[in-house]
Amino acid sequence: MNIESALARLLLLVLPLSVFVGCSTTPREPKPTWREAEVSAPSENVLRVMSIGALERLGYKKVESDPTGLQITSGWRNSLAPFSGDGYRVMAEIEYEPLRAGAWSVRVRVKRQVNMSMVNPNDPAFAKWEWGPDDVQEAGVLLQQLRSSLDPVEDFKVGSEVDRRYLR
Repeated sequence: MNIESALARLLLLVLPLSVFVGCSTTPREPKPTWREAEVSAPSENVLRVMSIGALERLGYKKVESDPTGLQITSGWRNSLAPFSGDGYRVMAEIEYEPLRAGAWSVRVRVKRQVNMSMVNPNDPAFAKWEWGPDDVQEAGVLLQQLRSSLDPVEDFKVGSEVDRRYLR
């Protein structure tokens, strides 16, 4: 009985340490990489609605908006592939803050995870997601979508060489 109690004590000491070792080997989310721009919008509500529209046009689902925190977060958009390491998923975050009347600072980040599953990588139920670097290119596309939907039409200038009959 004495040996059993000693083993039980040893087990009680070792088990909590194994939790810390397991946590330290888990890959962490990488340092965020943001794309930033200044945009024109008459109100926070217009900016929020146009941001949600830009996310939806790019295929992001389950968009959550926090009007008080001036932040929008999408759900994961999956792009699975038949080979390990080729499939991925991305999640977009948009943050904005007012600069002055009608002008806003917008920051966009697209988080990325890679599917490292060796068994059926086309099935999200078997996916083993590991963090990858942020998708800066996708963040730029999203930011441009938003800017294109907000910039006023009057900024577009037509050169004198353009035939005016096509501008009706």
